Amino acid sequence: MSLQNKKPTLSAEKLYRQFKRHRQDSANHTVLSQTPDLSAVPADGTLRNTASELYMGFKSTRRENKTDAVNDIMRAIKQAASDMEGAALPGNADALEEQPLPGSDATVSVNAVSGRQAKFSIQPSVLVPAIAAVLVCLFIIPLWLNPGQQISSPVPSELANALPAELVEQAPEAVAFVSSDNSVAYGFSATGTQAQSAFQSGVLATDLWILASSNNNELLQQYVRNTDASQWSGVETAFARYTDSIGTEDPAGQGVQLRALLAAIAKRAAASGQSDWFAIGQSVQSIYLASEHALTTSDYSALSSAFSLGAGLTIPSGDAPATRSVTTLFSDDYVMPMASVELRWIIKTTENIKLLMH
Repeated sequence: MSLQNKKPTLSAEKLYRQFKRHRQDSANHTVLSQTPDLSAVPADGTLRNTASELYMGFKSTRRENKTDAVNDIMRAIKQAASDMEGAALPGNADALEEQPLPGSDATVSVNAVSGRQAKFSIQPSVLVPAIAAVLVCLFIIPLWLNPGQQISSPVPSELANALPAELVEQAPEAVAFVSSDNSVAYGFSATGTQAQSAFQSGVLATDLWILASSNNNELLQQYVRNTDASQWSGVETAFARYTDSIGTEDPAGQGVQLRALLAAIAKRAAASGQSDWFAIGQSVQSIYLASEHALTTSDYSALSSAFSLGAGLTIPSGDAPATRSVTTLFSDDYVMPMASVELRWIIKTTENIKLLMH
């Protein structure tokens, strides 16, 4: 037979490779189970038609394989982003069909229309452990690393309107200006109006928080012992629990008991309708401590914040002894940094206000 009369032999592999070059999407990760029947290919068809018929025969005989690329990709997507919905898939998503992942709690559905999005249905068995892990990382681990640290703001809610966070951060230095003999320095007594009692409670609450934040338990115990017993009237239970916790090996528990005591003191002031004077007492003491600290260190951050907080407080109308002095202290327009003579005037004014409200 001559070479001219010899017909070319059709190769399935060759035809399929040529067909792939004509398709826009060239990524098709399927595993073929057998060689298609070439007898069905028309002898006089064009290359494209022949390849199309061949490919359809291939597709009809394919079988799924657990180790193919599609399942590997889907498993990686589920593992890395199981809580995401509507994540974009690669451009060859039109070659994929809906496939359940073997041994998986989630089903991955691939939308082959425009947008090519994957939707994940997350089961509780996957979601609940994930949430628990996040909570452990955010809250439990920090407590293990620092048992004394509490999950809260550096300023408790009862003092947030008047006590600047900067002063709490400076507590190790500012505590030097807290008098341990407060019953003398602040004129605490069992007599006086409800406004005066609430003011004194505000000063007391500020001192307690600064002392506790400085971690100076010795000075804290001395301060508590020297406080007039009338200051704990109505909050005796909370006071006893707190004093029992001071100096123990449970700093977190000590913080909890202090917050409980501050909450009881604030509730007592609110019950008498004197929450405003309770806040003013905190503010005046914060300004006093911040002024002393600024005079010593030239750091005005706490003092500036203390004045800003004080300006936002309400000064009740009435005949409280220090109403005029408090109004003057809060209304002046202070410019930082301040001269030492101005700082000394502020310190003296706050001391006079505390004496007037005894």
